[in-house]
Amino acid sequence: VVSSDEFSDGVTYMLSASTVSPDGRRVAYQRFGQRVQIYLSSLAGSAPVPLTANNLGREDAPSWSPDGQWIAFARGGDVFRSRSDGGDDGVLIGHGYAGSQDGLRWSPIGESLAFMTEDGLVEVSSRGGPPRRISDLRPQPWTWSPDGRSIIGIRTDAARQRELVRIDVATGATEQVAKLGTAGVSPDPSNFNT
Repeated sequence: VVSSDEFSDGVTYMLSASTVSPDGRRVAYQRFGQRVQIYLSSLAGSAPVPLTANNLGREDAPSWSPDGQWIAFARGGDVFRSRSDGGDDGVLIGHGYAGSQDGLRWSPIGESLAFMTEDGLVEVSSRGGPPRRISDLRPQPWTWSPDGRSIIGIRTDAARQRELVRIDVATGATEQVAKLGTAGVSPDPSNFNT
């Protein structure tokens, strides 16, 4: 898809956080070079295109909108959206992104995004505005339900007990779906339980 030779500004140390467009034709990814920036490439092969025109800081967590027209990303704790053809600096849509392994997630219909803050899971309109707290829980991993009404995730309590939970996006009500057992590392390395 892309090689380090295709970047004209020096050494590429790593490519990460890749995510494929909904139509399966393009990929957005994070490049660690002189700057940490999100790039776009065709899966058929093409020159890399920076998502933003001017790298204004470290760019993280690219996430495609369901229609493939937008990419949300984080920069310095803020959440932006940019046209998926690249070339603008992004439109600020929210604050407080705390980073997580699950990054930013568009709702299935594309009207909002969910992400983690220091205070829990929040939702912000894809057009911008203040984040609205969904829950003070910080499930890891998590994802939207197909209908966009719930967040499904794994919660670990203070006793290291894990459970699969469903969080109602409108009310924040949490329902246990299944008990998953104890999180931790077994003394027997052949029985690794994370």
